[in-house]
Amino acid sequence: CALTLSSLAENQTLQSLQFGLRRLISATRVLMVVSDERLVLCWQRSGAWHWSAGTWPADSCRGGQPQLREGMAELLADLLLECDVVGAQIELVLPQAGGDWRVLDGVTPDQLQAHPTFAAGLEGLEWPLDSHDLYGTYALFGEQPVAIACPRLLLKGWIDVIQLADLPLRRVDWLLTSALRGVLLELQGWQGDLAWLIECGTTMRLVLVRDGVPELDCSLRSDDPAELRVA
Repeated sequence: CALTLSSLAENQTLQSLQFGLRRLISATRVLMVVSDERLVLCWQRSGAWHWSAGTWPADSCRGGQPQLREGMAELLADLLLECDVVGAQIELVLPQAGGDWRVLDGVTPDQLQAHPTFAAGLEGLEWPLDSHDLYGTYALFGEQPVAIACPRLLLKGWIDVIQLADLPLRRVDWLLTSALRGVLLELQGWQGDLAWLIECGTTMRLVLVRDGVPELDCSLRSDDPAELRVA
């Protein structure tokens, strides 16, 4: 027999409630690592890590800033659907080009509470970003506070991508701070200094780490990155 408009509406409402309940029960933490070229998603299932990756449509992202947000959101949603990841809770890892950091020398974790805003804590620092037009936070490496920031427009662009994919954003991190935590975890017990070399095309980024703190961060350029590795 034919469905009435009333019963059809009730059926659609029930399906929406069932889908929403499934997403709530099956909530899954998904790490979303992004760059200008690609997207990598990582999640746990049955005690094992899984991952999936895709390449952005041409000219979708430049300098860490999303340009074609709808197409990027579609790729994100499609990857999760293909991998049957239900209830994804996104933890965004911003691209390397999207942020910067500064060690707060002479500042203790307790003293951070004295700064009413993030911008106030940047006074006196040689910061490459406009302190009035950035999103920032603090992280601790050991007992040493480090300021981390990115342009507000860049962060808003990635938030828009995730919202267009109809997904909740639970946390934001930055590629270098996230990677450094992983490096330090792998090198637990290491007593010396660490020279961390990061390759990005023809540019190498050198981060010198002392007692777990990124004391120096500089760029090295060469037409042949292999020469920098040997040096």
